[in-house]
Amino acid sequence: DSWTAAGRPSMASSIRCAISSSALPLCGTYRPSTWVESSDEGIGTQRRVGRLMTMALVSAPSNLGLRPPQPTSVPGCAKAPEALREAGLFQRLAEFGAVDAGVVLPGRYADDAVPGRLRNQGLIVEHARRLAERIGALRQAGQIPLVIGGDCSLLVAAGLALRRAGRYGLAHLDGHTDFRHPGNSAACASLAGEDLAAAVGRHWPAVADMDGLGPY
Repeated sequence: DSWTAAGRPSMASSIRCAISSSALPLCGTYRPSTWVESSDEGIGTQRRVGRLMTMALVSAPSNLGLRPPQPTSVPGCAKAPEALREAGLFQRLAEFGAVDAGVVLPGRYADDAVPGRLRNQGLIVEHARRLAERIGALRQAGQIPLVIGGDCSLLVAAGLALRRAGRYGLAHLDGHTDFRHPGNSAACASLAGEDLAAAVGRHWPAVADMDGLGPY
């Protein structure tokens, strides 16, 4: 908002330019394939078969895992899903088959960190469980969830959802390590900078071992 008032491009308009100028792939569907024996092509012949899976876009406008940018203010990343929608991302993905799977709203942000407890810890855990339920339901329906956040604390929700279904790997791409944890820092307070540590079981059990399922 301050950028717009200062005459600079808004976040939505900047994102819109990036979306319109990029060549998006066919990202609305995915065809997982397996090798099967094909009796109609001769004994021992194999061919790939699969089914189309629809990408489901889930908005998760959480800012619970961040510290406030300044006293009495709240982090603005909760606006990101709607900014991306306004910029045309959802519409662009829908053109390739993606569907809107709704929003999982977080609780109200509070700067309430105390030693031994994360900022918004209870709300993060509650939101993670609800988001994990949504992700799990979409996967059960044969869809591929794409969660649009929001801050990086959403990683534990995705991890929890997959851990409920079995054992999966994690590819973590970020501009930061997000690996602060009680074993290497006395300043733990914001899960968005500590989410990878929580996902691999190196954080406090409240976030690293939800429902006894950690590491995710």
